[in-house]
Order: sequence, then structure tokens, then C-alpha cells
Amino acid sequence: MRVSAFAAAVVLGCLAAGCGSTHNVDVTTTVVSRPLPSAIGDQRIYGQIKSVTPTGGHYLLRIDPAWFLNGITANVAQAEDQHRTCAPAACPPVPDDFYIVDESHRTLTYVLPWSTTGTVLVSSSERRTITARQLAALVNHTSPLKLFEPLQSGMWLLVHIDTVRTFAQQYVP
Repeated sequence: MRVSAFAAAVVLGCLAAGCGSTHNVDVTTTVVSRPLPSAIGDQRIYGQIKSVTPTGGHYLLRIDPAWFLNGITANVAQAEDQHRTCAPAACPPVPDDFYIVDESHRTLTYVLPWSTTGTVLVSSSERRTITARQLAALVNHTSPLKLFEPLQSGMWLLVHIDTVRTFAQQYVP
């Protein structure tokens, strides 16, 4: 008996696809779990520190938060603030590759433990680690430490829920 090439292809395709029969296939899938960028409750906050005052066994740090924006986000925000419209990828670039948006001047209060340390700029390329006490002195203008630029350049806080874990002064050209 002769089988046409077409019929042979149909039979082979049917066999390959399992036509007319059932079969179980066990598939093992490995899922790689990646850690979240930060733990639940962790935040990075940028803004202007308004005060650092001692109370009990820690300080209370008050900050006026703002958004430190880069890239298309910064370009579009600047255009909107200037009442210009542009396609996001076509908005003119912001100067110095960043744009700060401070929607309000409401301050937020965080706990700053005595043991917290962070960094400030003492030259254009050198950071110095300081303590919470030294930060309080800088904010209160009682520190002998000379900074490369004033704290008004802004500070980054790494906060866990309501407690500052570390801080870092932002360089602004």
C-alpha cells in the first residue's frame, strides 16, 4: 500500500502531538528568588534637614522631603513646571542631570539614634564619616567642621519605618 507524503506527514504530526492518546509529562521549573531592593519598611528619603534636637536617648530629626529626579522623569517634571508640553523622550534635558521637586515644605520627624553615623562632603571628592551628634552640631551651626558645600545641598536618609539608619550629604554641582 502506498502512503502519500501528505498522509505520512499527518500521521507523524499526530503521533508527535499525541493525538488519540493521553500522557502525563512532569515538568520541573526552577524559580530563582531575587531579594527585594529593600526590606519592608525601608525608605530612602532626600531633603533638607531643618533640625536635629536631643530628646531622651536619641535625637529627633526633622526633614523637608523632596524628590531628587534624574533622566526622563526629571526632564518631564521640569517641562511641566515651566508649563511646556513635550513628548517624554523629547523634553529638553535638565541642567546637571538632576531636578529637585519639593511639592510642599511640610517637615517629617524621624528618630535619629545616638549611634547613627553618616557621611558629609569635606572636599569635592572626599566624604567624612560623622556621628549623629556631629550632624546635630552642623545643623545647629555649632560645629568646627568645614564642609565643601552647605547642608542645603540636601541629605539622603536611609530610614527603617521611623528610624534613621544612616545619612549622606548630596553633592550638587
